This record gives sequence, structure tokens and C-alpha cells, in this order.
Amino acid sequence: MLTAENIKKFALIFLIASALVWLFFKESDNESSADTDINAETEADSFITGAHFIEFGLNGKPNVTLVSSEAQQYSQYDRVIFSNPDLLMLDDAGTPWHMTAHSGRYNTAKEFMELKDDVKVDRYASTTIDLTMTTQALSIDKNQKYLTSDEEVSFVTPESQLKGTGMQAWINEKKVLLNSRVEGVYFPQKSQTAPTTITEQP
Repeated sequence: MLTAENIKKFALIFLIASALVWLFFKESDNESSADTDINAETEADSFITGAHFIEFGLNGKPNVTLVSSEAQQYSQYDRVIFSNPDLLMLDDAGTPWHMTAHSGRYNTAKEFMELKDDVKVDRYASTTIDLTMTTQALSIDKNQKYLTSDEEVSFVTPESQLKGTGMQAWINEKKVLLNSRVEGVYFPQKSQTAPTTITEQP
């Protein structure tokens, strides 16, 4: 039976839920509008040519290195826009992942990187490349070592050539999940490093 006390409780729960939904959409709107608000006429807070950034891990060694021909910072939008970004990131085992693109955007608040246009990712084993990935757009969570893309993605390894649409990659686990339209060929041969597992989403 509904009592005055129960009605008050339901009303409070509804208000809290409504507030959370509003905050969620407000944050999503801010996130999506930030990039669209930045255009050629937007004045950057700072401009750097020949930018070189290094992030050190807890062990005191470089964890992420980023080189860019130009970098523009927009503090109001928590964004840094890069031209020709060249990113080197190490997984937990110390294996280097080298990423390049024509352009990139970094969310300074969420520490989230987006690479666009002719994106290329090379994973190195000793001095040789044992995996190459190409796509037109790639999102990078450098803290979780997690990569995603909604575009067509192609992979070349010593054992295979694959492509698919949509991708998730866990760098530390050496695991890649292709979402759909997967096709390719496989060439069995010996590899000196642990292979990256590439599977299709069921």
C-alpha cells in the first residue's frame, strides 16, 4: 500500500535517477561538442612546433613518447591537437607499439587519444615488426592499454593477413577482437614471439 512515506521515497529515487541521467547526457553532449567547436578560427592557448612529450612510468622509465610536427592546446576544451603524431607506447612486458597518423587529438581530462587518417600501428619483436595494423581512425586509452576502432582495420603478421570492420585490442593481453566482416588468409610458420590472438566477435 502506498503511504505518504513511500511516495516521498519514490519521489526522491526518481529525482536522483533523473539527475544522474541529466549529468550523463550533459557530459556526453560536452564531449561530442568539444571537437566540433574547435575549428580553423578557434584560437589556441599555445602552439608548439617540433613537439616532443615523454611520460614516465612508476619505474622511472619512459612509458609513452609522442613526437609531433605541430601541437595546439585548447585549455577550454581539454584538448591538444597534433599534426603528424608519432606515438611510441610500451606494454607491461616492455614491447614497443609504434603508432603514426596524419592527425591526432588528445583529451587531457580523460587521457584519451584519437588518431585519424592513414593510421598505422607496428608491434616490434626485438628489432623486427611482427604485427602491422592499418585503419583510418583509432582511439587509444593509454592507461588501460586499450585500442578501439569503428573503421575497417587490416592486420599483417608473419602468420596471417586479416581485415574486418570494427576492432577492440588489449595490448597487454596481446588480444584483438574484430567485430564483423572478417576475412583473410593464414600462413603457418614459426614465430619467435608470443602471437597476438585475433578473433571475430560472435
